[in-house]
Amino acid sequence: MAVETSKTEIMHLEEQIQLFSGRISLLEETFVQIKDSAASVVSKLDNQLDELESHSSQSITCLIHRLSACGGEFNVLQNMLHNYLAEQKELLKENEDLAIGLRKKEKEMSEMIKSATESAEKIVQLEKIIEEKDDELAARVQEKR
Repeated sequence: MAVETSKTEIMHLEEQIQLFSGRISLLEETFVQIKDSAASVVSKLDNQLDELESHSSQSITCLIHRLSACGGEFNVLQNMLHNYLAEQKELLKENEDLAIGLRKKEKEMSEMIKSATESAEKIVQLEKIIEEKDDELAARVQEKR
């Protein structure tokens, strides 16, 4: 009986071995499928990553060129602005100098007008004096005759 029990156990264990072997084979097939699928996905991801890297590299290069061009334009515009501001500053100084000169000329003109007015008044007074003297002289000449 012990031999029969042992044989039954051996048969049962052999069935278990075959069952586990079948499961292992199934798991190995599933593993191989998963491995192949994962390899395919990894390959696709690697290709996409390469494309993305290439595109990013091109985009970055293009962006660097654009930034460089913008930097150049910025420098040109900055120089133009500095030149414009310097020119405006120079024009303001020139304008101030002209305004000072104009005020000076206006003052001189005012003094000349004042002097001319005073001279005109003196001429009028002198003409009156001359007229009076002429009248006196004419009266003396008349008296002598």
